Amino acid sequence: MDYERPYCFIRGGYQIATERVIMQFNDYSIYAFNELTLDDWNNWVDAYPHGTFFNLEYRNTDIEFLKLKTYPDNLYNEFREPSSP
Repeated sequence: MDYERPYCFIRGGYQIATERVIMQFNDYSIYAFNELTLDDWNNWVDAYPHGTFFNLEYRNTDIEFLKLKTYPDNLYNEFREPSSP
């Protein structure tokens, strides 16, 4: 894994009500990823670095995503990258 690569996420969490992963990228764009289970999310949170895990597991898949205008409150099991604002 590339541990020297800059963080590509600022923060992320799981939205239980909609069963979606919500991620804010380092360009401040916010996306909701459908079709990811809570177990998938927990694996993502436990993986390090988070961006490398995303690239290996999900980037080149057909997973559906939706661009959001705002980052929701009260997400489950959130993380914030240490170098993010």
